Amino acid sequence: MSSARPWSSFDAVVIHQVLHYADRPAAVIAEAARVLRPNGILIVVDFAPHALEFLRDEHAHRRLGFADPDVDEWCRAAGLDPDPACRLPGDPLTVVIWTAHRQAVPTQLPGQSPDQLLATRPSATAARVERVPG
Repeated sequence: MSSARPWSSFDAVVIHQVLHYADRPAAVIAEAARVLRPNGILIVVDFAPHALEFLRDEHAHRRLGFADPDVDEWCRAAGLDPDPACRLPGDPLTVVIWTAHRQAVPTQLPGQSPDQLLATRPSATAARVERVPG
């Protein structure tokens, strides 16, 4: 029996402090994108790049954080539209929240031209993640 979820199963997927354990983080994002419905949102929370090597030995981290361009590229490669990242500075680690959206899939009505179809396509709904003072 397969544990894979059907395509377009979820409105939202959250990957919270998991990606730094992955051998292939791009594959994790690709799988999350696969199960997102149109207009769905992916939320990834993990560390910005850092140099805390002890986390590899003591906590089995495979990666020492992620750069925004890498996460954005993995999202785009998986068919998602990335939003600007939100950084939560810490000492010694900075946490980053990346979001990306699956575009809506428009349907063409009888008698509708491709140009008309494109004109009715909704834009991605951007989630706002803001840092709360305090």
